[in-house]
Amino acid sequence: MVLQYLKIKADIENVENVRPEESKRRCATLSDHTSSETKARVFICPDEEHKTSSGRGVANFVMKWKDSNRQCNVSIVDAGAVGQFTNNDNDFVALVAMECRNCEIIAWHPTEDDCFVVVSEGGEEFDDVALDDDWCDVDEAGEPVQIIDIETTIGVAEKSKKKGGGKRKKKNRR
Repeated sequence: MVLQYLKIKADIENVENVRPEESKRRCATLSDHTSSETKARVFICPDEEHKTSSGRGVANFVMKWKDSNRQCNVSIVDAGAVGQFTNNDNDFVALVAMECRNCEIIAWHPTEDDCFVVVSEGGEEFDDVALDDDWCDVDEAGEPVQIIDIETTIGVAEKSKKKGGGKRKKKNRR
């Protein structure tokens, strides 16, 4: 199992922080680390739970590789180290953590469905902000709030001695 992070870097103006909306799906390209097979643009949704072939649990995304005939799965987890992108960050910041088995994430593709909450320096929250392109708005005080020159990357957590990299996010049941 590998713990990977979806990371972002951008130029921001009048932004206090950016945090992921937890119920939104994430789009990524996966790779089978035992072959050259890849699967482009799969959607990992925290509200979906699929049984794994081992029968030991569930994951947010499950599929079988054609070349190796192995099942892989990905789950969005609460890893503690992920969080908020702030005005003080000049490097990539981890926003979403994913636990990967028999695969690795090789690309993150922010889409219009892959939304975040942006908080202005004045404290106003902008919901459902897609970071698939530059974003700008104006807060209640008339100040511009913007995120531009967005770059994304994938990070891998350092190996831990204890088993498991993070706690799986529980599905909200109503």
